[in-house]
Amino acid sequence: MTHAEKEVRNQKMVVLRKQGYSITQLAEMFDLNSKTISAICKQYGVSGVMSNRKRDRDKNQYTKITEDEKRKYVERYLPFGFSYDSGYTDCDSHVNILCNVCNTVFDASMISIRKGKKITCSNCSRADKEQKLYEQAKRKEELEIDRQKKKAVRVAERDAWAFLHTYQVECVECGKIFTTTKSRKKCCSTECTKHRLNRRHDRRIQKSKRIDKDITVKKLFERDNRVCWICGGLCDLDDYILTDKAIVCGDTYPSIDHIIPVCEGGEDAWRNVRLAHRKCNTMRYWGNR
Repeated sequence: MTHAEKEVRNQKMVVLRKQGYSITQLAEMFDLNSKTISAICKQYGVSGVMSNRKRDRDKNQYTKITEDEKRKYVERYLPFGFSYDSGYTDCDSHVNILCNVCNTVFDASMISIRKGKKITCSNCSRADKEQKLYEQAKRKEELEIDRQKKKAVRVAERDAWAFLHTYQVECVECGKIFTTTKSRKKCCSTECTKHRLNRRHDRRIQKSKRIDKDITVKKLFERDNRVCWICGGLCDLDDYILTDKAIVCGDTYPSIDHIIPVCEGGEDAWRNVRLAHRKCNTMRYWGNR
């Protein structure tokens, strides 16, 4: 069959389809299968055309039913809490639905209603959302109040415990009397604690009590005019690096050096100490050993 003959056949098929012939009837008339007939009709835009007789019949069917019958038909598919209001013309039209909770009328498709899809009222959904947000805020406020009460109880218990466990202790380094909640605390400040720890390494000095607690690196630095007594160079108090865990001192950082070592009976007194570089002091210590 040529292209012109196919075109003529298709035009006849379109005319018959518009007159109301079904796909099956056209397939028998033109000796083709139903899928081919449907594809050709769809190509010319007449795949869903109904006959005038059928259209009139359906139109009369929709117009003859009463409003009460429409209401019963629509409400048969509606979920609980919704009722029919108006607007029904056929099974594929849009209708007005009334929400029985808030009396709000909204539009819905009969196709969605018949397929059982979920119907929601926008006004009720907004009210539910606001109620949930209010309940969440109220619950959060209650939790915050409860947390503040528990915190106040903990603070009161801590203050009561501190009041019952307060001690007056004399600092073993500077002799200052200070208040603390730790009965075993010996020093009043961090500086005194470091000073005490630095002297605890040699028990012989503590036993003979040959300790001058006034000796510090800064005071010795000023007394000796920054001069290292071993090499004659100048010491630098800024020769260090701060890290996250410790202070790393450089080679020229000042240190306290005993002229007569403590292990040989030297005293921890001003007359027995000199200023020295950290590196020089270390080399002298290992050289004496």
